[in-house]
Amino acid sequence: MYYKITGDMGGEPNVYMQALNNENARIRGGQLIKDLEDKGIDELPFRFQMNVRRNEDGTRQEPRMSTYYYADEIMHKKLVEVITSVGVDNLQLFPAVISEQGQGTTNIIEDYVVVNVVGLVSCAAVDASDSLPFADGLFFNNLVIDPAKTGGLLMFRLAESKMDVLVHEKVAKELMKHNFPYLVLIPLQQVA
Repeated sequence: MYYKITGDMGGEPNVYMQALNNENARIRGGQLIKDLEDKGIDELPFRFQMNVRRNEDGTRQEPRMSTYYYADEIMHKKLVEVITSVGVDNLQLFPAVISEQGQGTTNIIEDYVVVNVVGLVSCAAVDASDSLPFADGLFFNNLVIDPAKTGGLLMFRLAESKMDVLVHEKVAKELMKHNFPYLVLIPLQQVA
């Protein structure tokens, strides 16, 4: 069984990331990045400005950070540690620095990395899924996969929708044990 891994960007986490460099980075191709400039990575580390939601009276809320900011491919180092502890060995990591401007101070967070998931697998059962055309692929409202086409990989990017990252049940079960904040694992249907 496979799961889609994503982050909850709904009401609970109140921290959003704004890229301060490498805004044109292309790391969703599922391939190992050898030439950084060719993929729009101008400098390391990746730098992000952390924006925290405000209360109605304008005061800053206490940050509730996610462990996975999927839109920016940012993962907490502890999340990466658990993923690799179960045998995932196809992650390319780039250093990241997250900063927050406060009352005359700057809070720096270096507990996150930008993650390139190496491995692009075409395993969507498109006819059995509910999907819409989106950019150069599909957006899945309900993704059904053919597990025979995964090659048994523990983690990979879906070829039909490069924004989607899938993990094997072995990885998902280990992640569930750790109760990572705002990490969402969606079980996927499979064709027989």
